[in-house]
Amino acid sequence: MDYTQALAYLEGLARFGIKPGLERTLTLLDALGHPEAGLRAVHITGTNGKGSVAACVASMANVAGYKVGLYTSPHLARFEERFQINGEPVSSAEFADLIAETALAAKWAHDRHGLDPTQFEVLTAAAFLYFARAEVDLAVIEVGLGGRYDATNVLAAPLVTAIAGIDLDHTDVLGHTTAAIAHDKAGIARRGVPLVVGSVDEDAWGTILTVARETGAPVVRVYAGKPAARDDREDWESVWFDHVTARQDGTIFDWHAASSEYAALRTALRGRHQAYNAAVAVTAAWQLRKAGVPISDDAIRRGLGSVHWPGRLEIVRHDPLVVLDGAHNPGGAQAAAEAIAELFPVLRPRRVVLGVLADKDVPGVVGPLVADMEMVVATRPDSKRALALDELARYVQKANPKALITVEPDIATALRRGLDGLGAGGLLVVAGSLYLVGPARSVLAAAP
Repeated sequence: MDYTQALAYLEGLARFGIKPGLERTLTLLDALGHPEAGLRAVHITGTNGKGSVAACVASMANVAGYKVGLYTSPHLARFEERFQINGEPVSSAEFADLIAETALAAKWAHDRHGLDPTQFEVLTAAAFLYFARAEVDLAVIEVGLGGRYDATNVLAAPLVTAIAGIDLDHTDVLGHTTAAIAHDKAGIARRGVPLVVGSVDEDAWGTILTVARETGAPVVRVYAGKPAARDDREDWESVWFDHVTARQDGTIFDWHAASSEYAALRTALRGRHQAYNAAVAVTAAWQLRKAGVPISDDAIRRGLGSVHWPGRLEIVRHDPLVVLDGAHNPGGAQAAAEAIAELFPVLRPRRVVLGVLADKDVPGVVGPLVADMEMVVATRPDSKRALALDELARYVQKANPKALITVEPDIATALRRGLDGLGAGGLLVVAGSLYLVGPARSVLAAAP
């Protein structure tokens, strides 16, 4: 199987869709010799922010001198981006070999057990195989969807688990309340393994704490601001962050624990909301120290300061400024909109190239992203699930009647329309879906 054949095989697996459950992945891994069993891993879930937390943890561990595997999804331009070691994606040739070997395991699962692994399950098994053969010191694994029944949840004994935050998304699969979603995501908890919890409301927090207690997982909660005085009945550890400053070159904050603190940490990730993600990542790094993977204070600082996570308030051009953000649910869209307003308050005119998937909370995504825009170019993300453009235009019109609305199905044409006449002092945002941001990023990189 060459690279082109590997891509065709993966695209063919899309017909199986999303199937929660671990049986197919475990069967694949059994055929591959259970490569996941020997991995020292950090397992990270969350509605928003899990990718940012994963990128921060991987960057800190890399700076500390470890060989670090990072598995994330979805990719922006190429599947290989999902499998990284020390920031470098797997080569196309090795990726094809991994998929070929995993495809044989998938055939065995079908022939022997009548099981048809999904695309994500094949990719997950291949990633574990890649990291095991490369003998990484640490594998940082981002959950695909939910937690409890996600293909990545075959990790029996990670060193640390983390929930970046809980919000409403994928409600058709995970549930329609934050408590229901939290119950699914807390399924990554393991007995004796610290569970770091980030931005959650009280309903979600109560559910997570219940699951953790039932599982036997010690909990570390990360607060925004110093929490109230401890109650003697509290059976979790508290850390917090404060003094957040959002700047165009990153986000600065202080981090505090009972026995230590860091002043003026800076993450290269933009937006006030990234302070929460970075604080969760720092807390995970501290838990790794206790688990025998020490990450020094210097590595924490330098790793956060050099972290790279494309497509999240990423500046890809100046004069005019072009910013890409993959926010695709109401919480993410609101955070992105607030960050854009804070970081780039005086840039005018303000435009957005917008594309949304039909199975998302479209009003919740569109509203924040178009509220301050003078022009909206509606386009189609690179996905069969893309919302029809006439429907998207209607949502935009309702959310911001004053905006000039243009419809351009082709992403490259939509970008040209958004940039046309914008001027050096203007701002163009590309947002609404990672399936838009990825192709847009490629188009902008190739253009003069």
